[in-house]
Amino acid sequence: MPKVWLLSGIRYDPARVGDVGTLLADAADWRPLARRPAGGPSRLESGPETGTSDARPHASRLFSDWAGTVVSEWLARGLLVRDEEPTLYLYEARRPVPEERRHGPGVAEIASYRAVVAALGVSEPAPPRRVESLDPAAVDPMMPVMKAFAVDVAPVWGLFAKAAAGPRRTRLDEILAGTVEQGEPVLAIEAGDGSSHRVWRLQVDLAQELADILSQVPIAVVQGGLQVEALRRLAAQSPDGRVNGVPPSVLAFLTPCDSPADAGETPAILPVHRLLLASSRLDAAGVERRLSAYFRLIDVATEAEAPASLELVDAALAQLGRARDEFTGFVLYLGGGRVKVARSKGRMLMENWTHPLGRTTWRAMDVNVLHALAFERALGIGLEASRLHAPPLDVEESAPGAIERVDRGEAAAAFLLPPPSPQQLLTVALDSNPIPADSVRPWPPIPAGLILRWRRPS
Repeated sequence: MPKVWLLSGIRYDPARVGDVGTLLADAADWRPLARRPAGGPSRLESGPETGTSDARPHASRLFSDWAGTVVSEWLARGLLVRDEEPTLYLYEARRPVPEERRHGPGVAEIASYRAVVAALGVSEPAPPRRVESLDPAAVDPMMPVMKAFAVDVAPVWGLFAKAAAGPRRTRLDEILAGTVEQGEPVLAIEAGDGSSHRVWRLQVDLAQELADILSQVPIAVVQGGLQVEALRRLAAQSPDGRVNGVPPSVLAFLTPCDSPADAGETPAILPVHRLLLASSRLDAAGVERRLSAYFRLIDVATEAEAPASLELVDAALAQLGRARDEFTGFVLYLGGGRVKVARSKGRMLMENWTHPLGRTTWRAMDVNVLHALAFERALGIGLEASRLHAPPLDVEESAPGAIERVDRGEAAAAFLLPPPSPQQLLTVALDSNPIPADSVRPWPPIPAGLILRWRRPS
């Protein structure tokens, strides 16, 4: 099992910076902005966006802070404070779900979660498993980034199963539910839009107890798998298995996958939809014809006299959600208000396939059936393009956005899915069958800047 360690966190001082919630960034945005400055690793310096004169200390300004000079300056100015004694943190987030993202079964108006903020070990023999596929070509460029970047800014998001804690499950429940005495939060923010952030710094003995429990359960990384893989390879290349003189680990937000839906302990997983771009040179009729060989395409009807496209898509997604235990499939939008539910009809084919779809755990997820059976088999899209959403595929977060892109001719068809469950994500990771990249969107987003830590001894 991956090792979970305590850390000496660095965090904003609310008394100096005000509303910390307005200073946080989305951890998923960190990688595209991480670029090595000219001069290589011997001349690490802050990027052009990290000047600190009179500007708000927004966490995104740390995305190019290779040498940690901005963090050091903010510490010196008292904008940040460092907890010298290592511990774990308990973070509670609550945030309304944007209306355009609420199309799909089980998507609530407000989502919340409770996460353990820790250092997660990534070295052999038991690194955390990955939920999503990686672009192999992206790992090598990320390795020098992970070696050179001075500060952990953007945490990874990991899932664990409380049930795996065995007899210590009750204690784990108590800690996550906040029923254990932890004192006042070191951060408590209530925003006008219903968002909130609360952070507790756990007492050291309680933090060590929690770290020991989590080190005995399997953990799957949902967001940040590229960071984990790059750091794992760096450690494998080192004679002593260390990176920069310390055991390799990443800053992680860890949440349970098997809590009741109303417990508020796991982020909501929002739908991510797919588009077949017009560059594929397939029109709607061609898509429908090819898919019909592998799927039953069922027209969608509603009680409305002249339903809008979005109403039909909502009805289809609801129908798909109700039938989740009966079959796997997706909603197909072909433009001009044409909506169909695609129901897989190739179970015998899949069960005898020497493909991951031959495995029950993998076949049970709609996203895998869509990619393997629809994209790769029916539409003839290459494996790499399918797994990485490369052209002629693209992703779209909102159902209205997907419909609009088809109707204006940018895409030939949209493939809309309900989101996977947290339990499904952990299961496919432990089964070593990652799902296609960019398939999972947590809500509220995992924040960058809430807790920082030095990657190297400071």
